[in-house]
Amino acid sequence: MDDQRTRPRIALGLRLVDRPAARHITIVHAHGLRNPAGKHDTPARRAQAAHLVALVDAIREPGDCTVLCGDLNLLPDSEKFGVLAEIGLTDLVGTAETRTTL
Repeated sequence: MDDQRTRPRIALGLRLVDRPAARHITIVHAHGLRNPAGKHDTPARRAQAAHLVALVDAIREPGDCTVLCGDLNLLPDSEKFGVLAEIGLTDLVGTAETRTTL
């Protein structure tokens, strides 16, 4: 049986040059671990936060505009947001509803 809590996830990162603005932009897109039991903090999600920090730190350079985006599969009060804040990232979603509705 496929256990989605342990299935590998992917994060992609790149660093772009915005020539007109004379700056660099680092973008990391991630798909967080899915857990059918909910979006609460788990050891696996804490480890994933550490991996995201390492990826961002490996790609960006001082002064870069940095964007981390994707489906993190987290609640707004997740520990992961604190870990990401420690490297200077700001949560722009906050407590807003993120579910797609028709």
